[in-house]
Amino acid sequence: MKLRIRWLPGTILAAGLCLSTTPSALAECSGQPNRWPAFSEVAPSAERILVGTVMGPSTSHEGGPLYLGLDVRVDEVLRGSAAERLEVNALQSGLPRVGDQACRQSAYLYARVGDVIAFAFDGRSPRVANPVNTAAWIEGRPHDNVPGPQLLTLDEVRYFASLPDTATVGGDSPVPALPGPSGGQLLLLILTTAGGLAIGRRLRGARAP
Repeated sequence: MKLRIRWLPGTILAAGLCLSTTPSALAECSGQPNRWPAFSEVAPSAERILVGTVMGPSTSHEGGPLYLGLDVRVDEVLRGSAAERLEVNALQSGLPRVGDQACRQSAYLYARVGDVIAFAFDGRSPRVANPVNTAAWIEGRPHDNVPGPQLLTLDEVRYFASLPDTATVGGDSPVPALPGPSGGQLLLLILTTAGGLAIGRRLRGARAP
């Protein structure tokens, strides 16, 4: 089974670097300006959607109760594929980060043990060209430093995951042309028309006095 996680390469090292500075960054950043996109916006175009329960930190040395590296038990896969357990390490939304350095440094997805979260990976947003990720809380609540995630029921998550992808449809998108007749079909049409005209002339000639 192939797991496509575009944000994973390099995040292991990033997570290790962030773990030592995350507590101070969280304390210094009040009113996080880096909001996460709505699950309902990202889900229709996401490459992979799953619902999972946070079982604990993905690294033993990470302090709690709020974790940056998440050991997630996969409860339901709504799109794509996933193993029974998944490590979500230092997940970012993919949107441009703004604000003070402490706020940029802490613009990751944090969660607590027991939180039931719907993840949408590698979707599209009209605000950026690169893929974006997001999450919605089904049980529990996101931390103040994770602004933007929706609070949804499992049925609502399933509904948004079932919607068709319309992210690439825009006013400037070309409308696909209907297929025209082939060469053989065109020749047959010409011969049929010519034959009809010839028969019509003969009939008119036969009726003439």
